[in-house]
Amino acid sequence: MDRQVSQFADNSSLRSMKEKLEPLRREFQSAVLEYKKEREELFRCFAQLFQELDNSATEINTCIYRMQDVSRKCSTIEDRMTDLFYSITILEDQSHNDLSSWRPTPAPDTLARDMAEDMADPSPPIVEELYNRFGDYKCYLEQLHNFESTFHEELHDRDSQRANGGTGLSSDEEFFEQQRKLRTQLMKDLDQAKADVASLRQQCIKEDITFKEASFLAVPDDCDSVQPDDSVSQYTGSDSRDNLGPNPPSLGFGYVESWEGYYDFNDASSVSGMIPWGA
Repeated sequence: MDRQVSQFADNSSLRSMKEKLEPLRREFQSAVLEYKKEREELFRCFAQLFQELDNSATEINTCIYRMQDVSRKCSTIEDRMTDLFYSITILEDQSHNDLSSWRPTPAPDTLARDMAEDMADPSPPIVEELYNRFGDYKCYLEQLHNFESTFHEELHDRDSQRANGGTGLSSDEEFFEQQRKLRTQLMKDLDQAKADVASLRQQCIKEDITFKEASFLAVPDDCDSVQPDDSVSQYTGSDSRDNLGPNPPSLGFGYVESWEGYYDFNDASSVSGMIPWGA
């Protein structure tokens, strides 16, 4: 009898414990289901993020390929422009030679007579100085007209050396400052030569000294047009050529552009934004 009572008590205690554990078991199962649900949501978010990253990487690679293609096209255009400029220079030289060959050649007796007259009556020193100063003026003017092409060649050489890992190059600021000083000095020499020619001509006329009033002694008007433009507005842009806009600055002497950006000759420290100049 006592044994049955004890067994009944144990069964009652076991049922009581099961009843107490049942809510805990249901709560644990709910927590497991919630955990699985959150884990699946996180996996879905991670998969979406990885897909977006993969799409972004694909777009970046596509942009890089396009930039490389644009760079190759720009290099081809620059090389083509250099070839065209060289061809134009050759054509100009040929034109000058043709014009020289078309000029009438004086007869031998006339040439000998002119040489004899020149030897018998040498030009006064002031006339010789006039001719010399005008020769200097024409030389300075030619150097100024060739300044842009010479600068482009030096800039292209610097870019090529930098691309090939060359060392020992001066900084861009020093290079542009040196070019600005060279052009400023060239303008001063040109203005001084022009003033000397005008002064010597007036002095010859005033003193009634005869000199050859030929057309080539006339001071060309383009000297007045070749002046530095300090009022040029600075172009603002990014480092990419694609952002130069539909109307980039035209060729001139105020600005020069490389891959690094635009540089103002009048301010070597200004940089904004390979290929044109602007004036």
